[in-house]
Amino acid sequence: MREREAGFEGPGDPAAQEGKPFFARTGLYVPLIFVGGIAVAVLLFVRGMHWLGLAPAPVEGVPAVVSAPAQPDAVLYASPSTRAFLKSVQGDQEPVLVAWRRFFAESRRPYREIDDPGLLRQFAASVVVVPYAVALSAQEVEALAEHQRQGGAILATGPFGARDGDGNWTDWQALQRLFGAKVVGEADAKSPLRWLVTEGEAPVVQNLPAGTPMELGALPDPVLLFDGGQQAAYLSDDKRSSTGKGGAILYGDVGEARWAIFGFSENAWAAQPTLINQLVAGALDWLQHKAMATVSAAGPVSATLSDPGGQLKLELSNGGTRSAAASVVVLLPRRGSLTLEATNIMMPAGSVTAVDPYRARIAFDTLPPGNFAYHLKVE
Repeated sequence: MREREAGFEGPGDPAAQEGKPFFARTGLYVPLIFVGGIAVAVLLFVRGMHWLGLAPAPVEGVPAVVSAPAQPDAVLYASPSTRAFLKSVQGDQEPVLVAWRRFFAESRRPYREIDDPGLLRQFAASVVVVPYAVALSAQEVEALAEHQRQGGAILATGPFGARDGDGNWTDWQALQRLFGAKVVGEADAKSPLRWLVTEGEAPVVQNLPAGTPMELGALPDPVLLFDGGQQAAYLSDDKRSSTGKGGAILYGDVGEARWAIFGFSENAWAAQPTLINQLVAGALDWLQHKAMATVSAAGPVSATLSDPGGQLKLELSNGGTRSAAASVVVLLPRRGSLTLEATNIMMPAGSVTAVDPYRARIAFDTLPPGNFAYHLKVE
């Protein structure tokens, strides 16, 4: 099939590109459209964050790397194969990396940036962020697979491993190997599917209410749709209904190693900077196995989850003047079943039910005004 041919064909034969997936096509126009688009996207994203008071770093220049411990929250992996491939067709990897550097700086998240796959073995406890890695060598794929085998998490964006280290089309073999996923569709700039909509409280999009719509705008590169894993967001037209054509965000785990992939590139960050910032932050928190508690509905009840001495502690507060029912969703640090233990016999009783392998719901029929504390165990 034409869409499975490998190699670099050059820009002179548009007819030869017909019928191929976008990222299987070659020619100068592809990376130039992408890089030109993302350069504007990064600028708009940062300007928007600055206007909202969320960007302390100046727009000009690249902020300094946030001081990172030996095992930082995240490792930004700048693929040398992707850099070489883009350079060979007069493209540039740097704007993608700038977007992530700014995100980490503005969110005060410790991170390291590396471009040597051999160094990944040093960061088994960190989330490895692999942005727009359109080309990955066999060594890089193996290093990422080893990171996964060691329990490390991966967050990828865009056309992950569409090409190998020599720039040849791979038919998404790396995507299948690491995530068990496959590309089932593309939504290009002409598609009416320009809205990203979060699925019902999926853990990887936990920072946003279920059904949150985010307009992606007219992106120069297509949004990929995936099958495999669990779906956290889908593409929609302005009616906000799912097309059933595949997920734009997938997540899952391989043993204890969690993963997530965004089907859109960093170009999308410009249209909805605040929501995208929340989306990325929530995905990183889930990938880091951070436990969290949220109250399902607005009201007088608030919840706080802490981890003193390795013991999960849930603190609830009813700030109202009357008793109220409450439903609290707990994001678990690992797969398992949750049990609730009151710190004393006077605490209201709650019932625990599993939402999915990563979350549990604690329901209280009545919670009087006041403060209450519980110990949580995951078994």
